[in-house]
Amino acid sequence: MDHFQLCESMLIGHEQIDAEHQALVDVLNHGLDLLATSPQVEAVWDVLDDFRTKLSEHITNEEVIMSRHGFTDLECEKAEHLNALACLDDLVERHLDEHDFETLLRDIAGLMLGLFIKSDMSFKVYLEKIKGC
Repeated sequence: MDHFQLCESMLIGHEQIDAEHQALVDVLNHGLDLLATSPQVEAVWDVLDDFRTKLSEHITNEEVIMSRHGFTDLECEKAEHLNALACLDDLVERHLDEHDFETLLRDIAGLMLGLFIKSDMSFKVYLEKIKGC
């Protein structure tokens, strides 16, 4: 199974945020590796729990970082974060009985890339602007 990759163009330009985004991708890739070697249901659920925990921590950290930098679109970002967490919970709930964990991991990766990294691009632009001052 192909691993997920965080492309250069998806980097925000903030060391901690980029590292946390990569850590989230790494958790999903670990899940894919588990599926390829021994698809134990409990192990996959552990990966999902780890992902949810890391994601919640990341959201908290990211919002603090954005606030410290005076990011003017923080409230919109917070709303995106809440929406993404709800979507994540919905995805897991829908796949609960299917045991199609590869599809679930790929759907979560799509959610993460779409709602988190893509929505963070406005913060990337903001950081570039304030660094250029």
